[in-house]
Formats: sequence, structure tokens, C-alpha cells
Amino acid sequence: EAKKISDQTKTLRYEQADKLVGEAGSNFLKKKAAEVAAKKLRKESDKKAEDIIAEGDKKAQNVLDKAEKEADKIRAKFQD
Repeated sequence: EAKKISDQTKTLRYEQADKLVGEAGSNFLKKKAAEVAAKKLRKESDKKAEDIIAEGDKKAQNVLDKAEKEADKIRAKFQD
């Protein structure tokens, strides 16, 4: 699920970056400024996507850890 959200976020932001450059038109200075801004937006998008995946992995690991603890408790009851 985190990967899906990450991909959606990245796709949307990359589309915004492309639109920004496209809207700059043929004016050289506007286009260069838009390209710099788009590059920054893409870089931030990549970072945000990585953060979303890392957070999802962290939550998944917490669920697995909790499940393992519960399984250990159940095993301990049956071993007594």
C-alpha cells in the first residue's frame, strides 16, 4: 500500500513539474527558472516517495513484531 501511495505521489508531482516547464513557454528566462523549479520539485518528490515507503515499512515491521510477540505468548501457554 505504501508503494502504491508513493508511486501516485511521485507521478502527480512529476506531472506538475512537467506542466510548470510547459507553461513557461518560449521565454528563455522563464523556461530556465521553471526547469530549475521542476528539478527541485522532482528531487523533493523522490525524497517524499522514499519517506512514504520507509514509513510503510516501519509500520509493517511493527505489526510483524507485535504478531510475533503474540505468537510467543500463545506458544508459551501451550508449552506449560
